[in-house]
Amino acid sequence: MSNLDAITRFMPDIRMRLHLDRLKPHSAHTSLVRIDDHERLGAVFSAYRRVGRRVETALDNPLSIPMTVAEVAGMLDTFSASNRAAFLDYCEKLKHEPVLPLWTLPAYDLGGGQLFLLDGNHRAVAA
Repeated sequence: MSNLDAITRFMPDIRMRLHLDRLKPHSAHTSLVRIDDHERLGAVFSAYRRVGRRVETALDNPLSIPMTVAEVAGMLDTFSASNRAAFLDYCEKLKHEPVLPLWTLPAYDLGGGQLFLLDGNHRAVAA
């Protein structure tokens, strides 16, 4: 999917404040990824970044470190109350699922098998 297609399909629903228009044509590939494995889902990079133990840092902060879905799940207690409540709400909804739901999630292919999740961060962390 081209970056323009991604903007058309997912914006304005994506609230990450990404500037997809700044990407050079063909410099990044956006695709819909189907994930049904906890380990693979945990290795996907989320929209969240941290500096030390401080989470929810800005994407443009040069000191911030990208967090995987698994890292976010392990640090839920450090998120703001409203954000943590959103994560926990999804956890409650999913706890009765016998297996990981099969989702189709929009992601950037970072190369080397690494993905950056564009949407569905709360659902992915809750899983």
